[in-house]
Amino acid sequence: MKWFASVMAMLALATVFTTAPVAAQNSDHRMRVKIAVTDFKRSIEFYGILGMKPDFKHTEAQLELNWPGESSGILIVNDPGGKLGVVPAATYLMITVPDVKIVADQLRSAGFAGIGEPTNLGPAVLLRVKDPDGNQIELLSTSLHQPRRP
Repeated sequence: MKWFASVMAMLALATVFTTAPVAAQNSDHRMRVKIAVTDFKRSIEFYGILGMKPDFKHTEAQLELNWPGESSGILIVNDPGGKLGVVPAATYLMITVPDVKIVADQLRSAGFAGIGEPTNLGPAVLLRVKDPDGNQIELLSTSLHQPRRP
């Protein structure tokens, strides 16, 4: 009978140590970066050039922008009263795009000011820009970037 109790105790411990944390049990993990904006329409246009599309409007003040077919992106927040504590021009993002030079041309063509020339860094091309609300964005395209494999 003692061996049975020992086996049951070991099985109980094995269950404790092999059960994933609750957060890891859900396969619907999504990362969001929340940024403050003052004009939804202008921000949607800017981030649209980077390939993002409006996805889900949480409230009148919060809208998700995602890449098509992806579940991660940004949450833009129009919070003029400061109730949500999100401050414009306080975010620094790095976004990988297929071709920085093409994106820079598209941003200029759409009338966004302050779009400089990309810098060739060897295996990568980099361009620092600001969105319509002053949030800093580092656009990067690289031959070294490989999609993550499961």
